[in-house]
Amino acid sequence: MSDITNGVRRAHVVEAAPFAESAPNNIKPTPETVAFDAARHLQLEAPAYVKMLVPSVSPGTQHETDRVRFPVPLSASENQDREGANAQCDSTGLPVPFTGLAYSAPFRVLSDEGVEAFRRVVVDNEQFSGCVPSLVPKCIRGLGYRSKFVRDFNYSKPLLNHLSSCAGIGVGPHDMGMNLSQVNFGEIGGGVVNAWHLDSVPFVMVILLSDHRDMEGGELLVARLGDPHKALEMIRADTIDPGMIDRVNYPGAGYAIFMQGSQIAHAVTSVTAARERRLTCVNSYQSLNPFSLNRTVYRTFSTMDGDAPPYEFARHVAWRVRGQLDYLLQKVENGSGGHGEVTEILRDAAAELERARGLVTNTIQDERPYDTDGGAAAEADAAIQNLGTNARATHADRNAVLNAEEGAPVIVEEEEERDPLPVSKL
Repeated sequence: MSDITNGVRRAHVVEAAPFAESAPNNIKPTPETVAFDAARHLQLEAPAYVKMLVPSVSPGTQHETDRVRFPVPLSASENQDREGANAQCDSTGLPVPFTGLAYSAPFRVLSDEGVEAFRRVVVDNEQFSGCVPSLVPKCIRGLGYRSKFVRDFNYSKPLLNHLSSCAGIGVGPHDMGMNLSQVNFGEIGGGVVNAWHLDSVPFVMVILLSDHRDMEGGELLVARLGDPHKALEMIRADTIDPGMIDRVNYPGAGYAIFMQGSQIAHAVTSVTAARERRLTCVNSYQSLNPFSLNRTVYRTFSTMDGDAPPYEFARHVAWRVRGQLDYLLQKVENGSGGHGEVTEILRDAAAELERARGLVTNTIQDERPYDTDGGAAAEADAAIQNLGTNARATHADRNAVLNAEEGAPVIVEEEEERDPLPVSKL
């Protein structure tokens, strides 16, 4: 493929798929009295900076240009897969190559009225909560199937445009509806909120919905290394420098952090003191470029989302392949000049469909980006708490990294305190 063709293909974006019309797992809508209104419920503010991915060629180093200004020009980057506009260095204002979004500084998303309305949705649906073993002790998944407020919030154009200006590429809601949205409950003294892991979707936005005043713990920790898998290995081996871990705190309810969680190892510490439990909403997003690397991990969702994953993942791949064929219809050269690209697009589309068929029929498996040892959460939490009291402290025991060894069998173990998310309560 020529550089020109490669660039045109990477610039191709298509509209996000609409939310699915039918619901899995016998989910029924929960009655609501408030409709989402962007003018009332959003309060979008610019993040103070956008943190870039550390280039993999220089792991473990702090770069002068790892912070850039918002907004990041669209088409600035899609990791190493795209070449385009530069961003502005946060300190100098000079143009710098954008290596891809790591995470944003916290920024306001919801107004006070928006926070109140969202919290009401959570209260009305908490009865459907469960857990993700070894990762999240208590959460609600697939809230968008129950709440039109949540669906409309996820598909809000002003919000999506704002997030795209953090990522430097067009982003849309993730095609797998059980990810829209997940609400995590961090009980006070209840252990780790979210142990060390990589996300199974490309991007996530995490919004704080609870009172942050007087909270101790509940910090987002991010390993600032070029290779996220290497970061998890170093955490496991107790060799990571604590200075390479960024700590990020929310100023208050309604603020969010947008991150490329599939590319950075991260965790959330336990809440040891607070006025109320820590409540966060996690929304998942993907690039609107159907040729982007598919970072959605089917295996993760196949063990937690009941009967939803086969259809939802097939729908996700169908959107990608349709977008690829849309490019063929619109932009490939007619005649002999386009024959090579036609062959390549058809080959890759067929391979993506065949891989999806193998995953949903369980004849092949992709690798889940976290360990499923039932004791990992507690071990990781204990190690996180040691950070700052010991110069050699790291953020997880060598057995507590939420990342399975390549090729090792993955066994899901249920936690003692809460049953895994039951299908009847999804």
